[in-house]
Amino acid sequence: MPYVLQDVLSDLLGQLYVDASNIKSKVAESGKFSIIKDNKQASKAVMKIIKKLSAIEQAIKSIAIDIDDIGVGTSTGEFHA
Repeated sequence: MPYVLQDVLSDLLGQLYVDASNIKSKVAESGKFSIIKDNKQASKAVMKIIKKLSAIEQAIKSIAIDIDDIGVGTSTGEFHA
């Protein structure tokens, strides 16, 4: 697999996953405050956001698996001088 796809893209996806997870955590924390918890509309919106962020996390995991399936020119050993 080309270097960019193997290393850089993996790093970027990893950071994207961490960022999405951190955002989800902050949104979940906000849902514990009474100003949101006591408002059905706000509470429902928080749950929708959490659900969407969970879907983003799953999509990132799926993309990581797809990246593992990219094998360009790996059938023969590479010689690096």
